[in-house]
Amino acid sequence: MAILILLAMLLVTVGGSLLTLRWLVGARRPPGMPVVAVAIACWGAAYAILLANASISSTERTLALGDTYRLCGAYLDCHLGVAVRDVRRARVLGTPARQATAGGWFWVVTVQVNSDARRATLALVEPELTVVDARGRAYRRSAAGERALAGDSVLPPLSQPVDAGAAFTSRVVFDLPADVSRPRLLVRQGSRQERAAELVLIGHDHSLGHAHTYLAMDAERLVRR
Repeated sequence: MAILILLAMLLVTVGGSLLTLRWLVGARRPPGMPVVAVAIACWGAAYAILLANASISSTERTLALGDTYRLCGAYLDCHLGVAVRDVRRARVLGTPARQATAGGWFWVVTVQVNSDARRATLALVEPELTVVDARGRAYRRSAAGERALAGDSVLPPLSQPVDAGAAFTSRVVFDLPADVSRPRLLVRQGSRQERAAELVLIGHDHSLGHAHTYLAMDAERLVRR
């Protein structure tokens, strides 16, 4: 499917460039304009080929528990990183007054956000954390589980500012099936415009058809309640 998407993108790029060339020639533009159009067409085709090659040749990675995944946005600023520090499982979270029961198991993931910037205070923009299992099924965070876990307090948002060279931890909760196999954490961040730009950045982890980098979620302790 990824290859088909990339081939379609290549055809659209080349086709659009050729149509531009035809328009320029048909409109009887100055003599130098067809050359410019050909250059644009060649550049577009070359870029699409490089993008396709980088995506097709990419390989999926899963970082070990505790390893940091650097989030390089559309501006290729890789100062912010995310790591999974701890994973616990529980059937029930919260106190009797504010309790939530999982449909399968609650997976409570302790996430660290860190910055290796030298001066600037940075923050994740609209962070999105998703668990993907061995069958490719995706699971979003459990709002009920996180409310029960927080109780009367509030879990630190992953989008809070991080001082240069500093880090903070927070916890996120997922309600995963009891028979889930090899769950891994996929992290994304950025505005809609930034994510759209990432789709066509050569070699970017979230470009079209590129293999993803995941964070392992090895359940170290099983908490029964």
